[in-house]
Amino acid sequence: MAPELIIFLPTRARMYKGQFAKWRWAKYNKSGNASSTRPAKSRTMRRKGVATSFMTLCNQTGRVAKPSHHVHVDHFSRSAPLLHLSMFYLHDESIHVEATLRAYATYIRQWSERETPWKTASSITPMACRKEKNSILQNVSIAFDHFRKNRSVEGGEILRKAFLQIEDAIVTGLDIEAIWDCCLAVPQLALSLGWLDILRMFTKYLWELTTVRAVGHPIALIAENMHRLAMNNPQHLRTYVERGWQLWVNLIGQIRGDHDHVTIHLKRGYVILMHPDPSIVSRFVSDFDKCVQKSLNQHGPEETTGQIMDLELLLVRMYIPLFSLESSLRAERMLSGLLARVENKACNLGVPVNEWNYLDRYLFFSALHFLASIADHNGEREKAVNYRRKSLRSPKDHFWMQTALRLEDYLRSEGRHEEADEILGEMEDPQSPNFEHLGYN
Repeated sequence: MAPELIIFLPTRARMYKGQFAKWRWAKYNKSGNASSTRPAKSRTMRRKGVATSFMTLCNQTGRVAKPSHHVHVDHFSRSAPLLHLSMFYLHDESIHVEATLRAYATYIRQWSERETPWKTASSITPMACRKEKNSILQNVSIAFDHFRKNRSVEGGEILRKAFLQIEDAIVTGLDIEAIWDCCLAVPQLALSLGWLDILRMFTKYLWELTTVRAVGHPIALIAENMHRLAMNNPQHLRTYVERGWQLWVNLIGQIRGDHDHVTIHLKRGYVILMHPDPSIVSRFVSDFDKCVQKSLNQHGPEETTGQIMDLELLLVRMYIPLFSLESSLRAERMLSGLLARVENKACNLGVPVNEWNYLDRYLFFSALHFLASIADHNGEREKAVNYRRKSLRSPKDHFWMQTALRLEDYLRSEGRHEEADEILGEMEDPQSPNFEHLGYN
């Protein structure tokens, strides 16, 4: 193994002597004497120490550097404690990319081999009962938005919320959304926006926290290697993110099958946000059709619609914060093309939407719902309202009622009560189906 890279910044000769004495280095120290050349280990970090360290970082957010897409050593690495950098070695960092992906694969496999539904406590708990309705990724995204607008204090407060959510998730056991946010989505967001200083702050916090709270767990190794890559060469971390997407899609597909609902919905984000293998794109709709048919045969239309809506709302949390202008335009082109194909099918022309086959009807609703979410993300509220109105522009049956109920709940959680009231008025119309038929009361 290559020698450790020891970085310290003394300014006086006696500082050199003091540090050398602490590490038991002699002037003519013989090579090969490992006991005399390795610095003493720092004390184990206490939880209080983690919180204090993080509060100090948050209080410094007024000095957060502007985003940069250039890889360089910034103020964060220069101000880091000396022994935090002794973990970094002078050899090919691609080894650490591979090690991180292996640990990530172990973690994903542990989750995937169980029949865990793609739900999290935050996505299924009623809005009024949630301690924090935003995900870790959503809060980090909001914090970045504040920083871009020179609102450092507000950004620091939101970032602090996100970090406390991470601590809660580590202590209570990470759900699938927290795995996604911590191990892939937040690093991707920070890299895409060029916020390298906050990326390093995030990975350092996660590494220190898991060192104490998740000893021997795969996330501890993931966090350690992500921090190493963020500090040494973020371009290698970008490689890890790109391959991490492939790992999710391929591994989930192998374990749960190409027509599993989790596999399909992961591919939806992959197709839009990344640059996937063309074969995935060409098979996507047919795989989705088989997935829906399988669920309809096993569970029936009402349970299938409920499951789909759970996934729709979760994907807004998982994917929308990662959208850029480029990916927004690509998504709009793809989804608009899908809508045109569905609406112009010979069997659908001149036929009420509620008489279409289930897949076409769902694709129609889903495309409009996702387009509305993208418009909301880009600040185009009126455009989003029109998309949602169109998604509910059909004769009212059970499918209509289920989707309308979920949309109303989502809009109220976002504080858009006027639009939610409009949907509620439609549901209370005498021609709407009775709530009791759907199990609602």
